[in-house]
Amino acid sequence: MRHSFVGRKAMKLICITSILLLLIILYRGSKVGSSSSPEPYPRTRLTINESNVSPSNIKKGVERIISGRRHRLETECKKHPEILHSAIRAGLMVNDEYKVIYCPVAKTGASNWRRVFLVLRHTFENVNDIGPGMVYQYKFQKLASYKPEERLFRLQNYTKFMFVRNPFSRLLSAFRDKFIENPPELFSRDHIPIIKKTLGLSPNQEKVTFPQFVQYLAETPPHTYNRHWKTMDQLCQPCAVHYDVIGMFETMKTDAEYVLTKIGSSRIKEFPSIIPHETQSSVPDTMKHFFSQITLKQIKELYKIYEADFALFGYDIPESIARNGTQ
Repeated sequence: MRHSFVGRKAMKLICITSILLLLIILYRGSKVGSSSSPEPYPRTRLTINESNVSPSNIKKGVERIISGRRHRLETECKKHPEILHSAIRAGLMVNDEYKVIYCPVAKTGASNWRRVFLVLRHTFENVNDIGPGMVYQYKFQKLASYKPEERLFRLQNYTKFMFVRNPFSRLLSAFRDKFIENPPELFSRDHIPIIKKTLGLSPNQEKVTFPQFVQYLAETPPHTYNRHWKTMDQLCQPCAVHYDVIGMFETMKTDAEYVLTKIGSSRIKEFPSIIPHETQSSVPDTMKHFFSQITLKQIKELYKIYEADFALFGYDIPESIARNGTQ
């Protein structure tokens, strides 16, 4: 009789436990499926299938992602007050007709945005008429050219945007462009000798290798870096400027079209199709090939240098590098 009572009591306990587990599962499922509680930082890559979605819904999807990036940036800036720069970078590009301010970041499509600005100011009629390298023959209106009160007015009232890229992909693109593919004569004359001298290399050494380049970065104060590998945080000071749009190189077409629509550009229907200095540095096999040449210690040193960029813009170490680093 006693065993029967104990058995019934155990069965009752099991039933109660099962019901509680079922309720927990149902609750979690409703939270995952709910649209009223979006994740704080939406995915950095746009995954909208444009063939099955109306233009208005595509725009809403992009706006939500852009808003998520701003939210993440603001949160990270509050968590890291040490990266708040006291002075606004005066090198920001300005167009008064369209009331827009752009911070150019090398290796994130900056040459194409210069093409856009040349068309916006009526220097050219079509962005695709401007060949590679031509954009650097022209001077652009900079924020530094205005009086302090005029700068403040534009920062408060103009649409401000910048584009970012995975820091390691951007770094590799800069290295390949400046040291391997087709180094500009001016760069080879002015910058490569400095790197060789810093590392104690022979002036007669023909090329700088990727491991040597990484070593140079580790031994050099980041604020003295060339603009092609200076941190995006230092270039654009996003914790101080409060950009309206943070575009990403990885989703360039969609983000660029969003910016052009936002500023009301009637002269440019789509972003330039020309991609200058294309190095395919975001391809996993290319990333793995170069980063496998450096040690895990050097990868960690690089991450420390670009840590603010990873945190502010929601990037992770590329999977091909992370896997290699654990082997």
